[in-house]
Amino acid sequence: MNDEKIGLILIALLLLVSEISYTTIDISFGLYCYGIVVAGIIVSLIFTDQSRNVNQLLQAIMILPVIRFVGSCMPIRELSPFLRVPIVYLIFFIPVLIVFYYSDLDSFRIGIRKKGLYLFPVAIILGAILGFIEYYILAPERIVDEFTFENIFIGTVNIAIITGFIEEFMFRGLIQNFSKNIFKRSYILYTNIIFATMHLVWGSYMEIGFVFLIGLLFSFIYLKTKNLIIVSTIHASINFFLYIIYPILGVSLFI
Repeated sequence: MNDEKIGLILIALLLLVSEISYTTIDISFGLYCYGIVVAGIIVSLIFTDQSRNVNQLLQAIMILPVIRFVGSCMPIRELSPFLRVPIVYLIFFIPVLIVFYYSDLDSFRIGIRKKGLYLFPVAIILGAILGFIEYYILAPERIVDEFTFENIFIGTVNIAIITGFIEEFMFRGLIQNFSKNIFKRSYILYTNIIFATMHLVWGSYMEIGFVFLIGLLFSFIYLKTKNLIIVSTIHASINFFLYIIYPILGVSLFI
């Protein structure tokens, strides 16, 4: 194993430590740890001679703490999920797009294409099934009290589509593609260890394990279809049913 791989594994471990600190010890200490990770990556990018693939992967990983930095800021953390989630993710998406723009990738190579869109209905159904399983693991609180057009529309856009697409753009579109030429056979494992790490905020071992397995499934589907839209649709469908539909129906139908 060369020094570049060791360094990237170390970065992944530091992300894990930072997220554990953020979720279980103290938010401020966790943010401090994330700051150290970002500073370390910046120093590495400036002062070390690394391959372009490694530099691009480091740039992508460096963006991940933005979710925690922005989400912890006042007054954003006091907003309802309907407003907080899209604000945090849209701010997060700005540096994601910048890294993408200056990378060797393009929209076609990351899977924004028409081919395979016939799988769209299957993606929604699969998301509903996976969301049903995750509903029993996570048992999220209601974020909407009733079925209204406004609640469903806003929830679909803010909670499902925005988070689903942006996370898949980041993890499958950037991190998985950047790590492919570095880790060879283990790049999917590396991608989804980081993917699961960034979901430690839920504080459930079963949820983290489920997210890791779901991430592996997303990576496999992305690898086979080469279509980011399909994977994003599955992710969005999971979020839609998990946070909007099943919590409303849960009392009378599932619990």
